[in-house]
Amino acid sequence: MAFLDIKDVHRQFGNQKAVDGVTIFVERGEFISLLGPSGSGKTTLLRIIAGFEYPDSGSIVVDGEDLTRTPPQRRNMGMVFQSYALFPNMTAADNVAFGLRTRHVPSAQIVPRVAELLTLVGLSEKTGRYPHQLSGGEQQRVALARALAPNPRVLLLDEPLSALDAKIRVTLRAEIRRIQRTLGITTLYVTHDQEEALAMSDRVVVFNQGRAVQIGHPEDIYDRPANAFVSSFVGSTNRLHVQVIDAASGTCAIAGQTLHVDELPAGVAEGTLVDLWLRPERIHVVDPDAPAGSNRLQGIVEDTMFLGASSGVRLSIGDQSVMVDVPRDSNRPTPVIGGAISIDFSSAVTATMGDPL
Repeated sequence: MAFLDIKDVHRQFGNQKAVDGVTIFVERGEFISLLGPSGSGKTTLLRIIAGFEYPDSGSIVVDGEDLTRTPPQRRNMGMVFQSYALFPNMTAADNVAFGLRTRHVPSAQIVPRVAELLTLVGLSEKTGRYPHQLSGGEQQRVALARALAPNPRVLLLDEPLSALDAKIRVTLRAEIRRIQRTLGITTLYVTHDQEEALAMSDRVVVFNQGRAVQIGHPEDIYDRPANAFVSSFVGSTNRLHVQVIDAASGTCAIAGQTLHVDELPAGVAEGTLVDLWLRPERIHVVDPDAPAGSNRLQGIVEDTMFLGASSGVRLSIGDQSVMVDVPRDSNRPTPVIGGAISIDFSSAVTATMGDPL
C-alpha cells in the first residue's frame, strides 16, 4: 500500500464531472504535480484530499487511515493557497505560529519551531515584518512555513506561484523543491505550468476533463505522451497530418514525400490519416546533399525568430507548418525566409489516429 491512496474518486457538480474516476498512488516523500488546463479537475481533487470537499464516491487513505469523510482540521495536512491567505495584522512569525497556537502547542515549543521554519525558507531576518512589508515571493515563503509548522503528513500546494513574475517563480520553485527534499514530506502540487511540473516533480499526473490521462516521470510524460492531448499540452510540439501508404512497413506520405513511422496506431489501413507529434528540438535542419537519416523532408522557410541560444524556424511542407529549434552556429547561417530547407527526424515518433480524409 502506498502512503497516500487516492482510489477511484468521483465528484460531480450538477451535470459537470469535475473529478471522474481518478486513482493515484503516492509513495512517502514523493513530489507529485497535478498538471492540466483550467477546469480539468486538479484543484477539486486537491480540495477533496484536504477535506474541503467530499467525493461522491471513492476514497482517500493516508498511511492506512481512511480520511474520506474526516473533517479537514483532523487530517493533519498543510495547505498553501494561490492567494497566500496571510493574516494582514500579524507578523511573519505570528502567521507561522498561528496553526500551532490553535493546536494549543506550548509557547516554549512554538518559538524555536517558528525560528526553524523561517530560517528554512530564508526569512530569518524578517520575522517581525507584516505581509504588506514583504514581497510576493516572501509572502509565499511565509505561507509555506505556516503550512509546514504543524509537521503535516501531506503538503498540498494549489498553484502557489501563479501570481509571481517569471524570474521569481523559477527561484521559488527551486526553493520549494529544496525544502520538500530536506523535510522528506509527501507533496501534491497543482499547476497549469508544464515547465514547473516537469522541473519539480518525481512524477506528473496530467489531467483533462476530470480524468488523470497519464501518470509518469517527467521524462515519460515529455518523451512518451500517452495520447494526442498530452502531446499537445505538454511542451511545444508539431502536429503533422500524414496518410498511411503501407501500414505493415510504416510508410506514410505528406505533400508527395514519403516517410517512415516505427509504430503506427493499431488498426490503421491504407489511406488512413494519422497525426505525427514532433518536438521542435527533435527535428534537425540538414544539408540537402547530406546522407539521409530516418526521415528526410523538404520545405520552404516561412519565418525565423531569434530565441537567444537558438533560432526558431517555421517552414511549410505542402499546406502544413512545422516549427524547428535550430541551435545558433556561427559557421551556419540562419535559414532565409523563402528559401528551401531540408529537415531530418527519427522514425521513432509518436503517432495517433487523425481525422478521416
